[in-house]
Order: sequence, then structure tokens, then C-alpha cells
Amino acid sequence: MDFSRLKKLICPFVVMMLLFGTMIPAAATDGEINSLEDLKGMKVGVLTGTVFDEITQENIEDVEVCYFNSNSDIATALDEGKIAAYVTDAPIARSIKNAHEDHVVLKQISSEDYGFIFKKNDSQSAELCKQFNEFLAESRENGLLDKIDAKWFGKDESAMVIDYSAVENGNGKTLRFATSTSTGEPFAYMKDGKRVGFDIEIAVEFCKSYGYNLEIDDYDFAGIISAVQSGMDDFGSSCITITEERKKSMLFSDPDYSGGTVVVIKDVCAEALATGVEAEETGFFASLGESFVKTFIKESRWRLFLNGIVNTMFITVVSIIFGTIIGFSDYLICRNGNKVANSVTNVLVGIVQGMPVVVLLMILFYIVLGKTGLGGTWVAVIGFSLTFGASVFKMLKTGVGAIDKGQNEAAFALGFNSTRAFFRVILPQASYHFLPILRSDIVTHIKSTAIVGYIAVQDLTKISDIVRTRTYEAFFPLVATAIIYFLLEGLLVLIVKKVQILTDKKRRAPEKILKGIKTK
Repeated sequence: MDFSRLKKLICPFVVMMLLFGTMIPAAATDGEINSLEDLKGMKVGVLTGTVFDEITQENIEDVEVCYFNSNSDIATALDEGKIAAYVTDAPIARSIKNAHEDHVVLKQISSEDYGFIFKKNDSQSAELCKQFNEFLAESRENGLLDKIDAKWFGKDESAMVIDYSAVENGNGKTLRFATSTSTGEPFAYMKDGKRVGFDIEIAVEFCKSYGYNLEIDDYDFAGIISAVQSGMDDFGSSCITITEERKKSMLFSDPDYSGGTVVVIKDVCAEALATGVEAEETGFFASLGESFVKTFIKESRWRLFLNGIVNTMFITVVSIIFGTIIGFSDYLICRNGNKVANSVTNVLVGIVQGMPVVVLLMILFYIVLGKTGLGGTWVAVIGFSLTFGASVFKMLKTGVGAIDKGQNEAAFALGFNSTRAFFRVILPQASYHFLPILRSDIVTHIKSTAIVGYIAVQDLTKISDIVRTRTYEAFFPLVATAIIYFLLEGLLVLIVKKVQILTDKKRRAPEKILKGIKTK
């Protein structure tokens, strides 16, 4: 691989993106915002899957609600002027303010209780919820809940750790807990490569108290309820508001925390002051270095990215192998015109290719394989194997269809049977037609894996989201992720190119082609 040429391609791209991102000014809101009435007709951001959209529409007239998948995305959207305000929980707002001092609370618009969720109309879940409520009551009496509250809402960073040892190696039943580190501090987030936070420690202490082992699944916030409803997880929480509407479909525990919903805006005066100070003290490259440290060095976050790369490559490579086997096997079954096999295969290929991959993954994860206990990584492998197998099947049909029928007849005349004729004569020629398509599909395939975060897989894109939730910086983590994907794609394409060269019929020696045939 020509790394010098690759370096020449990447460096201008990085510089251009960095300059472009720093030179675009943020859009301004229409006038100064001093009250909820000033937000009339403006865009307000909320987290997908929460009740904030309903609360926003109840309190702000003619508002346009914009949905985001993480609080870091919401904060960035406010900085860039894409929204005029956002609505979130008061503790989350305090956490965001640590990274964005110019984000200020305009008004608290409601008070809520938060709790853990369990599957409704299920006897085992009802018993588990009863145990959890008993644990909460006891924890209030003995002061444990107050200690957990003081830890995660305090300022002592060194104390904000969780000991998982008691819930990892026990002999008891394993409970699966659904949460979302995209929620952010103090309820659920990543620190030093581990999931920590107020809700997570309560789950750990509950399992420790009843002798359970604990396995944590990390979803986008909207996926927590689906995971518990489907039975994939036993219980879940990540600052989930208790509402009457949600009680109709979910079983809630007693409240573990009481808080409120606030509207956050950007303080223009604070922003101007901060910008002026930073312009004198910090240059462009110094700021870039700080972003690099935050993204990769602090809390050893490079380990998270490395883990994300490994998961991405594992899903990609294994699904390519399995998908190739599936597609090739289906073609071999169908190639001689078996009507039943062709009909079934065409229907299945149509179903797999006829729906978005993210929908296919969620159907497999929450419905088809929901109660099997199969992890998100292997569900992703199954889903992408099916999609890649469908592509391989169609590629083979296209490639073989491009070969003249006379080639088959000539092979028969040379004494080959149907199978040998296909593998020795037809397939090598067909590969010349479908390998370029395969190369393009592999590039698309690795990029498609970026959606596996929807089913609790920490791939490269999900890790980028987690890091952005901690740093509340969007630009550097996203550009770094884009460059890593570019390099991974280049590696896979290089491998396919080597295979394409080896199978090129123009490069095959005559003695190789005629091997096994007696000639005079």
C-alpha cells in the first residue's frame, strides 16, 4: 500500500475540513430571548425518545421541535445556531454547562420523577420490580441512596467510580440492564472506558444486594424502552421520566430521583466574552491539540476507539465471509433452474434488500432474536451477512449471465461435467465482471455498519458518539472517525484488488487453464 500517496490525499482533506469548520460563523437567533414567549415559532431541540417534545409543545406556542440522538448533538446544535434553545432535565443541563459556560437556563417548566422500567404484564418482571422497590425503600432508610446521590451530584471526580466485581463473578442469575451513555452526566456516561453514573450505580447496588450478576447493554436513549419491552433486557434506566402514558406500556419502579425539566438558551454576552478571551490566549493549532487530547488521550479514550475499530472490522469481515458463503450457496442451488429454490430465494432477497438495514437489524434484535439472549454484535453479523449474501447472489447472476453459453458447451466438449465446467471455466470469467461490483459493495458494507449502535454495539461510530457526550465537541471526534473509516475502506479495497488481479483471466497462464486436460 502506497502510504506516501495516502498521506498526500489525507492531509489536504484534514486541513480543509478543520479550516472549514472553524471559519463558518454560527447562525444567530431572531432577536434576544428573555422569556418562553420569545421562542414562539423557533426551533427547540429535544432528545429522541423522551417526553420533552410533549412538554415543549405544552409550554411554548407554535414551536418547531427538532429531535437529536444525544445531548452532545443538542448542545452543538445550539452553539451552531441550528436551534434557539433545548429542553432537558435540570441535572443534565448542569452537566452540559460544565463544557458550555454560555448555556444558561431560561426557565424550569415542569417537575418530574424518574424511575427504572420493567416489562409490563410479565410475572417475572413484576417480581423483579417488587424486589427493586424493596431495595429503594431500604436504601432510603439506611442512607445508601443519599450517598449515591452525593457522589454523582458532587464535585469529587476521584469518587465517581463503580466497583463491578461483586456483580461480575457471582453464581447468581444474570440480569441485563438497558441504559444509554449518550444521556451523559450524572446519570449514565463513560469514564475511563467504563460505564458509570447515578442510575448505573443504583443498578449495580441492587444486583449486589440480591446476589445477581449484571450485564449492561448500551443503547441510544430511544432503544431502552424497546429493549425492555421485547424482553431483551430485564430492566432499564437512564433518567427516564415517569408519565401516565408510559405507565400504560411499561412497569415503573418507585421514583429514584426527583427533578425538573428546563429550557436552555445561549447567553450571547457570555459567548462574546469567552470568544474574546480565547482569541487572545489560544491559537488554532493549540486549540486543535487540546481537542486531540480530549478526544484520544484523556481517560485513555483511544482505547475506546480501538475497541470500536475492532468491533467494526469484526462485523464487517465476518459478515462478508458468511454473506459470501450464503450468497454463493444459494446461487449454486438455483443455477440449474430449480423453480422452488429460485422462487424462495427471490422472495427472501427481495425482503432483505427491500427494507432499510437499520430496520432489519432492529427486527432481528428486538423481535426475531429478542428472547435468545444473543448479543448485538452477533445479531449485527447475522443481519449484515443476509444483506451481503443477497448482494453476492445478484452479483453472481449478473456475472455468470454475461458469459456466452458457448463457453459452457466448449467445456462439456472438453470432457468437463457441469460442476467442473462452472468452477474451472465459467466462474473465473464471471469474476472479471462481478469483482469490481464486489469492491464497491465492500466499501458500502463497512460504512453501513455505522448503524449498529441502534442495537447496543459499540462500533466506531457509537464510540464517537460516546466521546462527544463526554467532551461536548463534535468536530474533532467526527473528523477523526471519518479518517479512520477512510483508512479501513482503503485496506479492504486493497485486498479485493489483489484478489481481482489473481483471478483476471488475462493474467492466467495457458498451462493453468488446461491443467488436467491431455493435449498432444
